[in-house]
Amino acid sequence: MAAHTIAVWEQGALGEQRVGALLERLRPHGAVPLHDRRIPGSRANIDHVVVAPSGVWIVDSESYRGRIERRGRRGDPRLFVKGHDRTNLVEGMAKQYDAVRDAMTNADVPIHRVLCFTGGEWPFFAKPFAIDEVWITWPKALVDSIRRASTHGLPVSDISTELATRFPATF
Repeated sequence: MAAHTIAVWEQGALGEQRVGALLERLRPHGAVPLHDRRIPGSRANIDHVVVAPSGVWIVDSESYRGRIERRGRRGDPRLFVKGHDRTNLVEGMAKQYDAVRDAMTNADVPIHRVLCFTGGEWPFFAKPFAIDEVWITWPKALVDSIRRASTHGLPVSDISTELATRFPATF
């Protein structure tokens, strides 16, 4: 592997660890974070799955630098990072969503998709935003959102056990 590729991979791994450490703070609030889960039958993985009283949160950690912003018209919103269109990251969440939805026996559980940027720059009064039902946010706002989301009285332990069994840890 080229030195640049290794450096980018290491930066991404550090960002994923940072998000994971913050998600662990949700345990006292009744949530169960699952980290670095393999999607069976695929080479893909899911960075984090958080089973909370408010539903299942699929979190993809991204370590991009530069300003994170939503651009475009209402019918065609786009995700831009450092001036580059990165809407493909939003579209890439579909495979993870489908895998989790198909693995769950309870179809009534809300599933939330999140892109969490660890190295991005946000405007001073920024708020998380959604594009095609995928939330775009930063680590602290993600944890706050999960903690404040409406609860549905879900059987967190049962759901987290089911997902941990169906999506084994990669390590």
